Amino acid sequence: MKKTNKLYVLSLMLFGILVLPNCAKYKPTTIAHPEGETQENGNVKMVARKLSRSECATCFDSPSVSKKYVAIQLYVKNKTDKSIVLSANRLNMPVASSKKVSKIVYRNTAARVGGYLGGALLVWPLVIPAAVDGVKSSKANSYVDRDISEKVLGQNEKVIIKPHNSVNKIIFVTPQDLKDELVVTLTRKNLSNPLDFNFIL
Repeated sequence: MKKTNKLYVLSLMLFGILVLPNCAKYKPTTIAHPEGETQENGNVKMVARKLSRSECATCFDSPSVSKKYVAIQLYVKNKTDKSIVLSANRLNMPVASSKKVSKIVYRNTAARVGGYLGGALLVWPLVIPAAVDGVKSSKANSYVDRDISEKVLGQNEKVIIKPHNSVNKIIFVTPQDLKDELVVTLTRKNLSNPLDFNFIL
């Protein structure tokens, strides 16, 4: 093989490894306790606020999701002796499904693996890092699914908040569906009166 061809192949490999932004790793951060307007109704405390793009990117280790959706953090603390329900269907604006959010955050190593395999036509050992990268990507995407499931309140989903417990969730809304005021209705088991919260975003 000519020296120039070898340099070209090595350049492709380094580009795939170092330059392409979506690497086969997922390093999210936990949701911080929200700082914002706090409301209390029926001995239930709630905080809601929009996340900045940088906060969303750090939380989900991806800048892509904040380009399509607006992230809103919901914190609910149940100080009662009854369980309460936070449901995506009791919000005044539609939210994205967890699966749609996961697909945006997924690690896509097709370009990286393609670069490896293209180089492998000339330098066969590059098949090995291509295979390794594919395995790492699959593992990272499984981690994405678990993390999104824990953090996000998606379309048609709900979470039961047990007595004297709290939840910290994020919802994703498209800019077109976003409203200036967020209305959240919490329901309580065995109690007919729901709890309403209104937040200016």
